[in-house]
Amino acid sequence: MELTKSNITHRNGGFHGIVSFIKKIQENFHGMSPKHKKMAGYLSDNYDKVVFQTAKALAEDVGVSEATVIRFATHIGYKGYPDMVKAMSEMVRSRITTVDRLQLSLKSAQGHPVKDVMSRDTLNIRRTMEELDMASFNEAVTRIANARKIFVVSFRSAASLGSFLQYYLQILLRNCTLVSSTVSIVDDLADVTAQDVVIGISFARYTKLTVEGMQFARGRGAHTVAITDTHTSPLVRYGDTVLLAHRDMAYFIDSLAAPLSLINALIVAVSTENPESTKQRLAELEALWQQYQVYDIE
Repeated sequence: MELTKSNITHRNGGFHGIVSFIKKIQENFHGMSPKHKKMAGYLSDNYDKVVFQTAKALAEDVGVSEATVIRFATHIGYKGYPDMVKAMSEMVRSRITTVDRLQLSLKSAQGHPVKDVMSRDTLNIRRTMEELDMASFNEAVTRIANARKIFVVSFRSAASLGSFLQYYLQILLRNCTLVSSTVSIVDDLADVTAQDVVIGISFARYTKLTVEGMQFARGRGAHTVAITDTHTSPLVRYGDTVLLAHRDMAYFIDSLAAPLSLINALIVAVSTENPESTKQRLAELEALWQQYQVYDIE
């Protein structure tokens, strides 16, 4: 098939990010072997499905060997198949609905969900750890530990992460508020100042309220920390400090394993900024918990 820029942008509603991927194919198309040309045609028509497939599954669908799939990725300029899939997934992730993801997961499932899901979660955590920008992480820790007030903004599937983060930061620092109202994000952040930190947590498909909250906080001079999944996330535009966590999952649910692990690390790191204060605060709380029998201990 003839590959053109208009082919892909038309079927994707003008989603320009995919053009760079198609350009790689166009630049190498004439020198491709018949099998690689077959691959090129399949990918241009099915890239939204391929982002959820292993090299083996893709090879079976196209009718080529797994080695051919891997060689194709390197032939058009990627380090390997995972690198090519990552490029495609960043382009289409925000446009895939939960129904789409369910249909794709049913097609791409390779084994029992327990093994598949936990393996993907493990991989997401490892990739997040390996690719984490430690300078940004340390900056976030310092800013949070020294903020006048901290506001955590998170909605929908990310709401549980925000609640978890706010709970522990409030224990440690006593100055953390969870922004969860869907009525007016401006009202919830009306008291934000330049001495505060606002943490926005959102992943594809990015929640509009979280983006608006980050934009508002940035405009008020607060230091903003974005916890999200890719550099193309709309939160990145308004984040003074950006922390990325992988959450690839070939199912209709969002994988929050890596984001939660990152938040765990953030909480622990904040607690070590002032260890004596942390120790004193926890001792006070333990006494209260014991006095009021918070935990059911016989």
